[in-house]
Amino acid sequence: MLAEIICHLTKDTGSGCKARLLDLLSEESYQDAFDWGLISKHATCFNRAYKLKAGPETLINSARFFRSEFLHDEKEPPELFHDKYIYRRYLDKPEDRILFEAQPKTTRKQVAREGIVEFIPQLKQLYGESWDSLPDRVKNEIANSEYSYQHHCDLRDFDFTAAGICLSKAVEIWVEEKVARPLVEIDKLATLLKDRGGHQIYPEEATLGDTEKFLKEVVDKIYQDPKVWYALNRRFSEITPDKIAGFKNDLKEIKDKYRNGWAHKKIMKRNTYEEFRELSPNFFKTWVPKWKHS
Repeated sequence: MLAEIICHLTKDTGSGCKARLLDLLSEESYQDAFDWGLISKHATCFNRAYKLKAGPETLINSARFFRSEFLHDEKEPPELFHDKYIYRRYLDKPEDRILFEAQPKTTRKQVAREGIVEFIPQLKQLYGESWDSLPDRVKNEIANSEYSYQHHCDLRDFDFTAAGICLSKAVEIWVEEKVARPLVEIDKLATLLKDRGGHQIYPEEATLGDTEKFLKEVVDKIYQDPKVWYALNRRFSEITPDKIAGFKNDLKEIKDKYRNGWAHKKIMKRNTYEEFRELSPNFFKTWVPKWKHS
């Protein structure tokens, strides 16, 4: 009934353009009450999401956004886009970003979802002892991935790319913080981390492909310079050249099978995502203890 009322109110007025519908509802349960597929036939929908917040705590930012952008006599309403972060100085915190989805829970960008905390006990059991030592950003990406999967796993032909990207981001964030950063702090290794063009880069700029190549260079350097091997062994007592090679191969598998091909246009089917979902806990349980600082 609610969707039908909205459809009636947003019928084409004869201008040839669809109406624009701005959804600033504060809770996902409210959004779920609407048939957005039906509504989107009559209006271009902009469903709010936030990069770092979910639920009622988004109300203050939504209110400020609506007041400042749509109730201001001296300026035209803004042009809105899907899947792009919006920053405004009046938002509650400097790091806050608002984003609009074409339909709820469809963006591939990182946004906060209300239900992710309910999966933490299950994930903690699945990831074992490695879970507690994971950075919060990594845990959040894994939980977002699980949330997306659990809420869409019964839908036919659903694209699980967003869930897959969250898992690959979890790997990338962990590799940057726990592997690449400590390695570049070792004398003679920082200059080995480069992009595809051969330019030296910082760990936060490195892709999985850059890191894969970097690790190969690290192994070569170890064999060339005993001082590097000594420094590495003092930092990571569980790491050997063979283990670095194995770790590099695992990153390559994630990059080639579950990351690069899906980041743009390809549709990730359920069975492909589930392979990655099964691999992810084993990856972290294997490598988190080995890359632990001595």
